[in-house]
Amino acid sequence: VLKLGKVHGDFSTYNLLWWKDQAILIDFPQVVNISENKHAKEILKTDLNSLAKSFQVLGIDKDPKQLYKELIKELGPLF
Repeated sequence: VLKLGKVHGDFSTYNLLWWKDQAILIDFPQVVNISENKHAKEILKTDLNSLAKSFQVLGIDKDPKQLYKELIKELGPLF
């Protein structure tokens, strides 16, 4: 989604389906365009916090702040 210049806006493990060894994202009515929404970075941070919290319940511990830094570094031109 980020590579398309968009932020999900309500991302959690409830919005991920696993099918044939691939993650499929669902539930897009609240998606925002990075270039058109001045709050896109904050929305992304909220999404990452939600994902980290959801995965933590499954025993996968990731720091949402570190994930954000890595994404911004990788996708810099979009932000």
